[in-house]
Amino acid sequence: MCGGSALFYANTMMAYNPRARVMTYDTNTDLAGRLARCRQFHASARAHGIHGTQGLSHPSWRALQESGNLVPIIGSALEPTELSRLEEQVRSARAVFVIDDGRHIKASNLAHWHALSRLVSVGSYYLVQDTRLDSDCAYAILVGRGAWCKETRAEGGPAAAIASIVSSSSFRREWVQDRAVEQWGVTQHPGGYLRRVGTPTDNPGNLTMARRRYLAGVARRQSAAQLAHH
Repeated sequence: MCGGSALFYANTMMAYNPRARVMTYDTNTDLAGRLARCRQFHASARAHGIHGTQGLSHPSWRALQESGNLVPIIGSALEPTELSRLEEQVRSARAVFVIDDGRHIKASNLAHWHALSRLVSVGSYYLVQDTRLDSDCAYAILVGRGAWCKETRAEGGPAAAIASIVSSSSFRREWVQDRAVEQWGVTQHPGGYLRRVGTPTDNPGNLTMARRRYLAGVARRQSAAQLAHH
């Protein structure tokens, strides 16, 4: 909402690919209201000793737009015109990573997954963010502080969406849930990293081999991490 993540991704990606591009969507058309809420967030952060400039007001925001490395769009990525624009961008992209950091409600997460997951390049990720909210909500309700998560409780959150996604046969053919990236045990998105290992046009044998190679790589990384701990 405040643009900080988009700035971070754009600057980080440009360090290894000057032509990298971040397309970020926000359905809130009230820019003045967004800026006001962001100022509140930053005032609260400063009160706790955290200083910085919000993304929308940062000098890099305009510079990255002018260079084409950052494309902020007011609207939904699910609109037909935007899906067409994304498909056009994907055709010339070497790698595509999709992050869903939207409403954090199961139905919304599933709608975005079904529309956008096909854009992800093989070997890259579709990340559903803030899957911790489902368990956070359950705890908040137990301790009598669950007023903030009534919608999550009623409709299910990102973790509920992930459970639905990974149980489908199409997911198991083309994707893996990458828990290896959580080996340090600290993440806001447990179970949310979905890595693409194949496409619908691959034959089942090739997909099986792709999954085997991926799992073998996970095992090697886990062994290396255990050795490092010792």
